[in-house]
Amino acid sequence: MNMKSFRAVVLTSLPILTLLALAMPAQVQAQTAARVLVAPLATGTGVDEKFGSRVAEEVGKGLEDFDAIDPMDKDEIKSALKRFGLEDQVLTPIQWRQLAGQLNADLVMVGSAAPAGAGVRVTATFIQSKSGEELPIPEFTVGGDGGSEAKEASRRILEAFDAQVAYLKAVQFCQEYLAANQFDDALRNCDQALEMKPDAIQALYYHGRTLMGLERFEEAVPDLERVLEADPAREEAIQSLAFSYAQLGNAERATELYRQYLDFNPDDADVRLNVAFNLAQAGGYDAAIEIIQGGIARDSTNAALWQYLGNVALAKATSGGNGGNGNGGTVQDSAAAHVALDAYRRYVNLEDKPIEAAILLNALKANMAMGDDQSAYELSERMLAFREGTAGGTGIGSVTTAAGREIHIAEVTDADRASFWALRADMLGHMDRPGDAVRELEWALEIDPTYPNGYLKMGIFNLQAGNTDEALTDFRKAVELGSDADVISSQLLARGYNDYFKKGQIGKAIGMFRAGLDFAKTAGTRNQLNFFIGYGIYQQAVALDESNPNEDCGPARSALERFQRVSGYIRQAGNVQQANQAQILDATDTYLFRQEQIVKKACKG
Repeated sequence: MNMKSFRAVVLTSLPILTLLALAMPAQVQAQTAARVLVAPLATGTGVDEKFGSRVAEEVGKGLEDFDAIDPMDKDEIKSALKRFGLEDQVLTPIQWRQLAGQLNADLVMVGSAAPAGAGVRVTATFIQSKSGEELPIPEFTVGGDGGSEAKEASRRILEAFDAQVAYLKAVQFCQEYLAANQFDDALRNCDQALEMKPDAIQALYYHGRTLMGLERFEEAVPDLERVLEADPAREEAIQSLAFSYAQLGNAERATELYRQYLDFNPDDADVRLNVAFNLAQAGGYDAAIEIIQGGIARDSTNAALWQYLGNVALAKATSGGNGGNGNGGTVQDSAAAHVALDAYRRYVNLEDKPIEAAILLNALKANMAMGDDQSAYELSERMLAFREGTAGGTGIGSVTTAAGREIHIAEVTDADRASFWALRADMLGHMDRPGDAVRELEWALEIDPTYPNGYLKMGIFNLQAGNTDEALTDFRKAVELGSDADVISSQLLARGYNDYFKKGQIGKAIGMFRAGLDFAKTAGTRNQLNFFIGYGIYQQAVALDESNPNEDCGPARSALERFQRVSGYIRQAGNVQQANQAQILDATDTYLFRQEQIVKKACKG
């Protein structure tokens, strides 16, 4: 199912999606300055341990002069070490990075100082706490481990770090513009960052997220794949890449990634709802249903999971045909419809607040998707709140189940009522009661004159009821309201052929086909209509000839007039049934000659 079709189903068959506001990966947060934790250099044997602390203190002071850099106060670091019981320990670079993460620091400087001949060799690097990406400082040597050498070492570190600041600023500005949804500015800054460091994981991630914001999902995928290759456990990258594949319709890859993402949050129902929504959007209904059912297995009392299981199963049940119009549609997958109906029942049993009207409308649709229009109709008869109008507020009405249980409805809007009557019209149409269906749809249109495809459907019901003139009026109104004229012409072609042409009622069929020509916009539909009009006229003419064994004047003239009109339509039929076209035209030429001879002989006076 393509993206447009899926969204149509979501907007009509799945109205309860307020829980899924996080369907898009979480918004990137803006950042005003990069917070930096400067750790003391680890000192080896033969180097004064105070040297490492002095270097860190001097670097921290020097970073205060950098724009968009916010060094942490040394007292804040000491307090954190004490709070975590680490003040007496020598931390490894990994532990410093973990501490930086706990303190919401964006960067941590770690390094070491070791003897090198008569001097001290200094190694340092700035690590991004979230991504693990490093901004290395070239290794250097100072003359000793005294106070002046500590200042020299800090100066060398700050000089080297200054060369990295342009990259950090570009990434920071990209992040800030992305958080503000200013995607063009974000992309420009991320491009600059990647020019300086083409393999920088943080820049690649924000670059990919920016492309997602621009809906350039195909371009975002390579960036995000590279991020995951470098950091397979980065949850936000997994989610973003999965979402991108979902938007591209690659349900298989999206499912694989969402399963990885879900492994980090197996008991989070909101995460499951988010994942299921995006999988369903990519057409992965089975995977979405499995994800929701997995959550239900962990917590069968979660009403939201049951509700959305019903929504996705209903979408699957009606996704192959007319189900996307929100009016039940034809039976596509009765097993999925059963799942949907059972899920809605479980939801209603768990929910202690009044039920949203849309759930009950979806239950009607699920019954219809199973082909059980009679049960849907009987349920609709008990839905008095929909039939009696709106009163506002909560608890305005109720529905009594077949078992006698009363279900309270939160609120019924005019939109709900219009959908209710339109659904009843569909039920009656499926039950071969088109006249009653017209009446129900008239009530829907009285409530909402712009109800989607309302006049189109009423035209179809009027055709079924044999009210051709009324149907044509409905179709013209439907076109005025934006319905596809070719859909209408196709309906007229189908009804004319199935209801009349196949039954030998050629005159009525031709009337339907000619009406279809008034609406046909595409060549394919016009060609078919022209073919069947020409073929119908040909059959009428042949019937007149066969009913004129005495070769009388009047019937011959009538037949001749019809045979003369055949070729005009057949020659406008394009490539529709070309072999039959040739046979009809050849036979028509023979019949024309015969009728002309009869007319000459029988109509002398």
